[in-house]
Amino acid sequence: MCVGQQGNLTERLTASVLSLLLILAVFVGILYLLLWQTYVLWLEAALIWVEMAFLAFEIIFAVLSIITFVRYLACRFYHHGYVKVKVKVNVYLYSVSS
Repeated sequence: MCVGQQGNLTERLTASVLSLLLILAVFVGILYLLLWQTYVLWLEAALIWVEMAFLAFEIIFAVLSIITFVRYLACRFYHHGYVKVKVKVNVYLYSVSS
């Protein structure tokens, strides 16, 4: 959770992706507790479903933040002068403007 919070506050894409991978690993661990554990209490199963709901919300928000960061980086890349210039023969050249 600390990696995801740090990645979100600093808007770093790598930390957010790492957080998403860790969330998915936790989700697999929770599925193990629910499906493949030998004996599961009713209360334990209920708490696992609640935790899975929170993890699902966390995954949704992590994906949304990653999409936002990628859009921002693409927009920043486009507006800083790395613009595609189309030539007659469909060849793309990159020009850097000051």
